[in-house]
Amino acid sequence: MSVAYAWRAIMLKKTVVVTAVILMSALEAHGQTPAAERGRPDILPIRDRAALVHEITQKRLDTLLPRLMRETGIDMWIITGNEDNHDPIFWTMMPYKNWSPITQILVLYDRGPELGVERLNVSRTNTDGLFDNAWDGSSANAIPNGSASTRARFSGSPAG
Repeated sequence: MSVAYAWRAIMLKKTVVVTAVILMSALEAHGQTPAAERGRPDILPIRDRAALVHEITQKRLDTLLPRLMRETGIDMWIITGNEDNHDPIFWTMMPYKNWSPITQILVLYDRGPELGVERLNVSRTNTDGLFDNAWDGSSANAIPNGSASTRARFSGSPAG
């Protein structure tokens, strides 16, 4: 082994050690600085994240969805999913903590600017108020819960 090669190997090892020491000290100093001072926010606890996601989702469903449905001429939108194989858009309309292992059906029906978009959850999962449950959940033959017009469509009787 030549002297030049041995000298380069020693210098490389020293460079690696010095770089590692500098990185470790920088990380240690970085860890002692609050996240806000480092230019990024603290990570929210899971419950706070769920509340924030719910608030944002509610606002999107109340404001953005009706406008987009009208602009594109969509009167009814049915989103389905089966056994953990949901439509990709499904998770953007559900609460953060939703668990949906069964068939899911969401129905969005634009009743016009005055009445707004009716949002129905035809499945029996909890949507934390983002969608009206189409069924009361107390029996397999439950009567739909939605608006009077929805109940009329399901039961065949006039709305009232």
